Amino acid sequence: MENFAVLCPELAFKIEYYADAAAYQGSVGTECGQLCCCTGSREDGYVLAVNCEWLLEAWQHSALHGLLSSESFTDAFVVSELSVLRYEKTALFTGAEGYRHLERLKKDILYRCIYRSLFRTFCEYKLARELPEFGKLLTLLNMTTQDVELEQLVKYLPQRGQLEALQVFLKYGIIEPQGDSSFYDFMVPLALTAVRTELQNLIVVTDLLTEWLQGLRMTSEITPVWEQKAAAAGTAGSMSMLKVLSEEELCEIVRKEHIRELKAKMQNAASQTR
Repeated sequence: MENFAVLCPELAFKIEYYADAAAYQGSVGTECGQLCCCTGSREDGYVLAVNCEWLLEAWQHSALHGLLSSESFTDAFVVSELSVLRYEKTALFTGAEGYRHLERLKKDILYRCIYRSLFRTFCEYKLARELPEFGKLLTLLNMTTQDVELEQLVKYLPQRGQLEALQVFLKYGIIEPQGDSSFYDFMVPLALTAVRTELQNLIVVTDLLTEWLQGLRMTSEITPVWEQKAAAAGTAGSMSMLKVLSEEELCEIVRKEHIRELKAKMQNAASQTR
């Protein structure tokens, strides 16, 4: 892969590759992602640690095995983390609106879930337009991984059905015929606007979707567990905690009538990374 520095020309960062998983864990600790971890600050610079041993194992069982080399698979994780630095860390959240956004990410779990879902696709779309050689790798990674923290948090929310529909639409462009039609009517144009324009619009759309879903007045109660999960969560945009999906797991998420089209998209994207 070409020079990663072009992804974040305004920020100082370095990448550390660990061939041994124990050495990786000894460096980053247990609170970070098992496959890769980004730490640091804008002022001091960032360090991206990569667990090459476990990434190789994940690649061997991944739906991308056979489409990407192990090196390109590792590059995709690096691109994922650096895309967060490129689009979120360089956007300084200042003023009252910025403060309100950051506070809501910490305290409002529904808002946080919607933002994380939109932000992943936002990075993918922006990168595909600005640096397509990197964008294709991010597209493939987003299609074949799950955000572990997001999945854990969504299952505690009464709006989980709508949140899962949002994720499937953003990742695969699929609208399920048996889904909530009123939610799709409201969500689809807003989601497309959010991921295809600017980060400020993404934040506005996150707010609108949160208010709409809160207005459903679900009868289910949110379990107190989500408060503990939210308190223990890391950086809002971090993609470190990713679960790599096997081909079988991917087929369970995407209905069989869509899987052939999805595989064709994946093959096409993979051919453009070589």
